[in-house]
Amino acid sequence: MCIRDRAYMVNPDSALIHPNHLTLFKLAGQVFGKMMLDGLYVSTHFIVPMYKFLLRLQPTMSDLQSVDEEQWESLKYMMDNPVEGIFFETFSVESETPFSDKPEIHDLVKNGRNIDVTDENKFEYIKQRLSYTLCTRVEHQRVAFASGLFSVVPSELISVFSYRELELLACGVSSIDVDDWEANTVYRNTNPRHQVVIWFWECIREFTDEQKCKLLQFTTGTTNLPVEGFKGLQSARGVSRLFQVTLVQPTNNGMGPTSPLPHAHTCFNTIDLPAYPTKEEMMTVLSMVIELEATGFEMDE
Repeated sequence: MCIRDRAYMVNPDSALIHPNHLTLFKLAGQVFGKMMLDGLYVSTHFIVPMYKFLLRLQPTMSDLQSVDEEQWESLKYMMDNPVEGIFFETFSVESETPFSDKPEIHDLVKNGRNIDVTDENKFEYIKQRLSYTLCTRVEHQRVAFASGLFSVVPSELISVFSYRELELLACGVSSIDVDDWEANTVYRNTNPRHQVVIWFWECIREFTDEQKCKLLQFTTGTTNLPVEGFKGLQSARGVSRLFQVTLVQPTNNGMGPTSPLPHAHTCFNTIDLPAYPTKEEMMTVLSMVIELEATGFEMDE
């Protein structure tokens, strides 16, 4: 299944498409591993949770945002607001299946369809729903792929990488046209002539190709671009969505930007850029953030 024409996720209904689907997933993992060993790049990019699974890392709410924006918005609202009398959910998920008129009900916990979501247990519900969407419903397929990969490349060899480095290792470092990137960027709370924006593009031009890829990955969720280049970027809903720079205004006391780190919204191809006082500070923070993998909000926000 393709997300935004750039990254792929496992089809949870693959068993209905081919009776030996797990064998095929294992074979795909073996091919993936062989190409990595031979120094060949894979043209197919996976969604972030797939790389994290291969590295035994847990997915986050930010990962869900790039995969299912509608569900992310719903869960984010639940996190920030009372749910009783507004949401009438249980600890279960109802999903449609191909070739059947009856939806299937999946319990997120034992007897979940009979457990109502309340303000007291909503965070556990969010945790279980996140796990189901990104992990549980495709667990057999992911395990089969991983078993194929690790039969060729021992897991210890890739465990030293971050999920971003693993994608770069598998798919290669693209040559990014910064002029095309800048020409197909829109702005919020700022404009192309603002000094902070000028510094931003100067910093990107001074980055190495790998750093440029990591910044693209940080802001859009992948290093892969559509064939049309930056003008072909899409949102998580599959509609045209150009790269956006949103300037975060300084605080009223003049002590500096409201946030020390830029934030990325991958489903909107957006970076919230604090108004740094100097280009040097911006370069330092941008270089750091693409290595720290700081994105969006997490469960503890």
